[in-house]
Amino acid sequence: MLLEKGKNNASKATSDSIDFYQVTYPEDACIIVADPVAKYRGTTTEKSLSLGKFMREERGSEDFRMAYIVSAQPIFDGEKVIGVLSAIISNEKMDGMRLLATELSSSVEEITATNEELAVASVDVSNRLVELSKFSESMTGDIQQINTIVNLVKDLL
Repeated sequence: MLLEKGKNNASKATSDSIDFYQVTYPEDACIIVADPVAKYRGTTTEKSLSLGKFMREERGSEDFRMAYIVSAQPIFDGEKVIGVLSAIISNEKMDGMRLLATELSSSVEEITATNEELAVASVDVSNRLVELSKFSESMTGDIQQINTIVNLVKDLL
C-alpha cells in the first residue's frame, strides 16, 4: 500500500486496518505498507496511483520468482488520490496448470501423429494382404494343375 506522507484520516484508517486486509487473502498473499512511490515505478501499483483507477494484471515469475496476480485500488480522500492499496497473490498453481496443459497438448499432438502413421501403415498392410491373397489364389490354381498332371502320370503308369 502506498500512501502520501502525512497523516490524514483516510491514509491512517487504511494503514491501521492492514491486518484486516491480510486475513482476507490466502497464506501466499503479500501486503506491503510503504511510502516512497519511486521504488514502484512502472508497476501496476504506480499506474493505479497515477491514473486513479483500479487495475489488475497477471505477471510472470520475472519480478518475484513466482507468477502472480496484482490488484491495485486507489485510495481517495474526497476527489484526491492519496494512496493505493495493492495486493499480490501467487499464481503458481495456475502457472503449473498452464504448463501441464502445454505438455498435454504436446502429448496429444504426438499421439495424433502416431495414429496417422498407424493409419498409413494399416493401409499398407491391407494392400499387402490383398496382394498375398491374390498370390495365394494363384498358387492354389497352380497346385491344382500340378495335382492334375501328377494324377495323369499315375494313371499312365
